Amino acid sequence: MAYYTTAYPTVASYFDKYHQRSSTVKSKVPSSRPTLNRSSSHHVPAPAPPSVKIPSPTYTLFSSNSPSSPQSSSSRARSRSFSNPAPAIESLLAYHPSDVLINYDLSHPPSQATVIRRSSSSIRKELSPSELDRPATYPPIGEMHITCPYLQWTCIVYPLSSHRSIVTVGDVLETLFRFLRKHVSGEEWHSEKKSTQENVRQAWLRRVKRQQTHKDREYEKKNGLRRIDWLEKLTVFQGLELVKGSRSTWLLHVRQGDKTVKFWNGSHIPILDFYPR
Repeated sequence: MAYYTTAYPTVASYFDKYHQRSSTVKSKVPSSRPTLNRSSSHHVPAPAPPSVKIPSPTYTLFSSNSPSSPQSSSSRARSRSFSNPAPAIESLLAYHPSDVLINYDLSHPPSQATVIRRSSSSIRKELSPSELDRPATYPPIGEMHITCPYLQWTCIVYPLSSHRSIVTVGDVLETLFRFLRKHVSGEEWHSEKKSTQENVRQAWLRRVKRQQTHKDREYEKKNGLRRIDWLEKLTVFQGLELVKGSRSTWLLHVRQGDKTVKFWNGSHIPILDFYPR
C-alpha cells in the first residue's frame, strides 16, 4: 500500500517570509518625518514673543530716566509715596470737624471718655476694652508724635504694655492725659509772651474752681500750672490728623467743652514738677 506525503510549510517559514516582506515595504515608503541636520549652519530662529507693556506698580507720574523732565526728583518721591502709603488713623481717633465719634475732655482720665453708639439711638457709652485695644493706625506702628498749635511741647506715644509692640487707641488717650497733667518749668513759663501768660493763668484759676471739694481746690492751687492750662478753654478732644508730608506726626485738634462741666477728683495725681516762679 503506497503512502503519499505532502510537504506542509512550517511556522518558521511563515515568519521568515513576513520579515522579508515588511523590510521590502519599509525600503520603498519614504519617511514622513524630516531629519534634522544639526551640523548645518542654517537654522530657523524661533518667533519672538509679542511685546506686552506692563504698567509700573509704583504709579510713576514722570519718567525718571528722562533727563529733560524737570520734575524727575518729585516724581520719584511721589512714586515712593504711592508704593508705601502713610498710615491711616483709627476712626475713633480721626479728626471730624462736625461729626465726633468720641467725646473726651483731656483734663479727665480716659476712663471717662465716651463714644456715640449709632446703633443705640446715639447714646454715649464708655469705650469698650476691645475699642481701646484697637491699633491707633493702619498699618500699626510702634511710635507716634502728636503736636498742637497751642502747645510748645510734642507728645510722644509708645505702647504702654510690654506685651505689645504697637500703639493702641488706649495708649494714645492715656499718654495724652499724662502728658497734659505735667507741670511746667520756670523757663518754659517765662518763655511765653505776657498775653499768653495771662490767658494761661486764667485757665488755671478756672480749673481750680471746677474741683469738687475744698481739699481738691487747694491741691490744684498749690501745685500750680499744668500743660493742660495752655489749651485754655479748648480741652475737648476733636481728633488727630496726619501732618502733611509726615508719616509719624499727627496734629491734635481740640474744641471748647460744654457749659455743663463734669467734675473730677484729681487729688491722687502726684506732683510732677514745681510751680513756675
